[in-house]
Amino acid sequence: MDLTECKFILIRQDPPFNLEYISTTYILDLIKDKVKIINNPTSIRNISEKFFSSKYKKFMPNTIFTQNLQEIKRFIKINNEIILKNFFCLYVNLIKNPSAITLELIIDRFLGS
Repeated sequence: MDLTECKFILIRQDPPFNLEYISTTYILDLIKDKVKIINNPTSIRNISEKFFSSKYKKFMPNTIFTQNLQEIKRFIKINNEIILKNFFCLYVNLIKNPSAITLELIIDRFLGS
């Protein structure tokens, strides 16, 4: 299919954020003057939606962005409920009793990817 024959192309940042996805954004960059692309491919490739939210931390619950296990352990100790998210995956884990969380879960699920 010749994408330049489309009226519009819609792309969004949706996991998996892998090499195929990145390559797609480069292809769309090449044709963005020939077809209307909803969501600039350069922008969605260069900005993580999760990390972009850090600009608005004053409107968010307690939040950290880290891979440091000691920081994670401190954060778990002071919060009653936590949500763990991997930057480039779709899944989310809500943990209602963070004192019961094991470091193995953190490493396997969130730092190992």
